[in-house]
Amino acid sequence: MPVKITSSSTNNALGEIKQSDLTKMKNDFINETTLNPAGSTRTNVVKSHYCFLYKEQIDDLFNLTPGATILKINFALHLNPTDECGTSYADNLTVILEAAEDDAVRTSHTSINEHVLIPAYANRTSPLKINAGNPCCPSQGG
Repeated sequence: MPVKITSSSTNNALGEIKQSDLTKMKNDFINETTLNPAGSTRTNVVKSHYCFLYKEQIDDLFNLTPGATILKINFALHLNPTDECGTSYADNLTVILEAAEDDAVRTSHTSINEHVLIPAYANRTSPLKINAGNPCCPSQGG
């Protein structure tokens, strides 16, 4: 259920969040959170804090995955190297979206020849979708 943004108090049970609380949650991640790798495979983590995906991209994922009715959202790090549209996304925080079944174990479709969505991976869209922007990678943000 979508959470309603309000000017009154945040109430989780009612599915309402005060606009200033929403802003605080996002800013706390940006300004008060650091990400440090524990292993030796990465020397740093770039803290991206948003990305965009078109509804069309999510619709396409579900069209390629008959029977899937829910979306699994995984936090992840871009591989090194990951270069798209002349920009390096290596070691950036990202998300991986998986189409999944609404069964007892929430089975994700991540087998060979199935599909997932990852911002900055093959996110080319029609130039008509982007208002005077680069048509190559609209989904990667901060």
